[in-house]
Amino acid sequence: MTITANTSAKTITIGESHSIRTDNPHIVTAAQIGAMVSIDGVSNPGGNVAFVAGGGMNIASDATAKTITFSSGATIKQVVRGVITFDAGQHELSGSLSPSIDPGKSVVFLSPVVNSQFVVSDKAGAMRSGACLVSLTASQITISIDSMVGSSQQPQRRVSYQVIEYN
Repeated sequence: MTITANTSAKTITIGESHSIRTDNPHIVTAAQIGAMVSIDGVSNPGGNVAFVAGGGMNIASDATAKTITFSSGATIKQVVRGVITFDAGQHELSGSLSPSIDPGKSVVFLSPVVNSQFVVSDKAGAMRSGACLVSLTASQITISIDSMVGSSQQPQRRVSYQVIEYN
């Protein structure tokens, strides 16, 4: 801060040169003022960190709203649904897909195994109801189910599937 007196004009001028300094004279850190210093470990002191959209991704920044929006460019092309019925003793079956799909651009959802016939017995039996995808091709889906333990009579069981293909 500077103070300069002008006796002939009967004025005092008060000045400062501190606010124009950019060399951080008080050694203030980013942590002290809560400034972000990196994004996922990537930093560029004094500059920007650029986001680069990968395949199927969109990035839109809005400086006015101070937001960055990440979105998937993928859209659903088609959904193929079906049911595979397992008769007694069957544990792996395939079903045809129509229309055909691109397995590399698809996800599969399987329902739990559902008994479509119930066996009434005085013997208790344990049942596991797992289903898993064995394979998926352009025109076929193969599903495996767990066998029933402790039951001599195997009921008919069903698994529904949904194949979602993306663009």
